[in-house]
Amino acid sequence: METARALLLSLGDAWTPAFYGLAAAVLATAFALNHGQIGLVLFPLVALGLGSAWLVMKTGRFWPSLALHGQFNFYFFSASLCRSLFG
Repeated sequence: METARALLLSLGDAWTPAFYGLAAAVLATAFALNHGQIGLVLFPLVALGLGSAWLVMKTGRFWPSLALHGQFNFYFFSASLCRSLFG
């Protein structure tokens, strides 16, 4: 696992910021589409993907983006639960 992480981070050092931004946008869109949603629901998912990419770039670690994803899921699950319970 550490070897793959080191390889990806070493490749990231060679990328220009514009290329990294394009790659992040493409991967964030793929992340959103992978969730099987269409329409306006894609925008928060793309934002989550971009935020996750930014966290990985800034920290050099995957765990902060995983924590962000968990918080995002908890928030929307809680909102959905409240809506179903309280109308």
